[in-house]
Amino acid sequence: NPTLIKAYLKDEGVLAKARGLAAQGLAQEQTYFALLKDLASTVINVFKQYDVNGKFSVELDPTKATDIAASVKEAINWTNIAPEYMMVKVAATKEGYKIIEEVTALGRNVNATLIFTPEQYQEVASAYIRGLTRAAQAGIGLKDIYSVASFFISRWDVKLAKQIPENYQGMFANAVAIDAYNRIFTPVFSSAEFKALEEKGARRQDFLLASTGSKASDIIKSLTPEGVAEQQKAQIQTQVKAQYPEDVYVAQVQGPYVVNTLPYETVQYLINTGVRPEATIISNYPLAQELLVTMQAKTNLQQAGEELFSAGMQSFINDFSDVQTTIAKIVEQAKPATRDNP
Repeated sequence: NPTLIKAYLKDEGVLAKARGLAAQGLAQEQTYFALLKDLASTVINVFKQYDVNGKFSVELDPTKATDIAASVKEAINWTNIAPEYMMVKVAATKEGYKIIEEVTALGRNVNATLIFTPEQYQEVASAYIRGLTRAAQAGIGLKDIYSVASFFISRWDVKLAKQIPENYQGMFANAVAIDAYNRIFTPVFSSAEFKALEEKGARRQDFLLASTGSKASDIIKSLTPEGVAEQQKAQIQTQVKAQYPEDVYVAQVQGPYVVNTLPYETVQYLINTGVRPEATIISNYPLAQELLVTMQAKTNLQQAGEELFSAGMQSFINDFSDVQTTIAKIVEQAKPATRDNP
């Protein structure tokens, strides 16, 4: 995504590579594409070396998220690099649902991103089914089409930390995802409509959990009043760290077809503590329903979800703009000196 690309461009070796591409006379957009194509090729070679059917996922230009035609064209350009291994990230917006359908109908891989609410997820899953149906009608093989729906979790807990009852701290964000999985994912991909597609080779759209690193430090900051005594501050820190351990967004949401994008720190934690393979995303459903009823009485969850999406989308737009500014400067510096461009 643009945030990761922005960090990638801070590496001196990457900047040198970008300068080399610009020196060949490539324009800004061409330099950006070539730079990421090179990175994709490197990663894909690792997939091939270890015989892993991995995917290199690239976010479509977020500033054009409402332009369906332009987004589909960009998706084709990215996935043409290596159709089997490339995947495009599409934001879960009104236009995004149509983009997901169109790109899937072409037999390409899609990562539906920035999903915060069950309502968004319902639209994403439906768009995927429509895309598969059209692909089948067009004679495109379904077995190689892969898709994920990326549900962002932890930001819910950070945003609503003060409204979550103490006995439910460390559970609410998971409850939103658990609800979507049981109430939407399971029936959609158990339906007769999908079963007919599955018989033709279609794969379920994996339920991907994103933003799954513990946000204990952010929640401590939110729950600690200004001017509080050091002893009380220490108590809050101890309690929150216990409620939001490193695997808080892992242990409660394990299950079939669930993919978890684990941060490095969480991977290390799990290596040290171990993992119990249990379908907790199913067994925790009754508790999740109870928690959601409690929270719906305290705050407008639909509005909160929309605000989380808007903030996430704006963050991607800002970072994408920063990336393009960096590339533009590199391209400008690579131009040969003239009287008008000394």
